[in-house]
Amino acid sequence: MKRNYVLLLVALFITIAISSCNGKREKETVSKTDTITPLKNDGRTSLEKLGITRETVTDKSEDPKAQALILKALSILEDGINDEAIKLLDEYTWNQPDKYIGWFMLGYAMAEKGEYASALPKLEQALKLKPRDENALMYSGLCHLKLNDLPQAYADFTNVIRQDDRFALAYYNRGQVLAFLEKFKESVADYDMAIALMPDYAPAYNNRGNVKFLMKDTTAACEDWKKSIEMGNSGSLKAYNMFCKKKK
Repeated sequence: MKRNYVLLLVALFITIAISSCNGKREKETVSKTDTITPLKNDGRTSLEKLGITRETVTDKSEDPKAQALILKALSILEDGINDEAIKLLDEYTWNQPDKYIGWFMLGYAMAEKGEYASALPKLEQALKLKPRDENALMYSGLCHLKLNDLPQAYADFTNVIRQDDRFALAYYNRGQVLAFLEKFKESVADYDMAIALMPDYAPAYNNRGNVKFLMKDTTAACEDWKKSIEMGNSGSLKAYNMFCKKKK
C-alpha cells in the first residue's frame, strides 16, 4: 500500500519552478489513472531571469582570458545548454576558484541539462562563496528533489523562504516536497501561500487540487482544477472530466 501511494505521488508532482522572481519550469507526467497531471510548459529559466547578464558578469579587474571564457559561456547558455558551455565554465572555475558566478553558472548549466548529481557540488561551492544566494539555494533544492533527497530539498527551499517570505516559487516548490512526504495539510498551506503571492500561476492551482484529491476532498480539488483550466492549463482537463463532471 505504501509503495502504491509513493508511485502515485511521483506521478502527480514532477513540476518544479525556479526563478529569482517569476520564471517557470514545468514538466508533464501521467498519473496512475492517466488523468491527473501538472501543467506542461517547454520553457526553462533563463540566466537573464535570474539576474545574470553580460553586465552583471563583466568584471574589468579580472584577467582578460578568464573574462573571455565566462562571457563566451554566457552567450552560449543564452542560446541553450550544451557541453561547450560546461567545458568553458570548467576551465573558468579552475582558473578563478574564488568567483561565485562561475560555480553557479556551472551548476545551473548541469542542472538544466539534467545532470543533477554533478550539479550539486558546483552549487555547494557557490553557496560556500555566497551562503545566502537564493538562486543557488533554489537550484540546489531542485537537484535534491530530482534526486529524491527530500529532507535537503525541504531545507533548501525553507532557507529561501527565511530570507524572503514573499518568494512565491519557493513555497510552490516546498509544497511539492511536502506532498512527497505525505504532509498534505502543510503542502496545501504552501500552495495557498504561493497562490496568494502569485495568483495567476496555474500550476499552483493544479497541484493544490492534486493534493486535495489525495486528501479525499474531491469538491475542493475540482474547484482548483477548474480554476487551473480557466487559466489555460489543459493538463487539468483529464482529472476534471473524470472526477468532477456528473455522470449523465
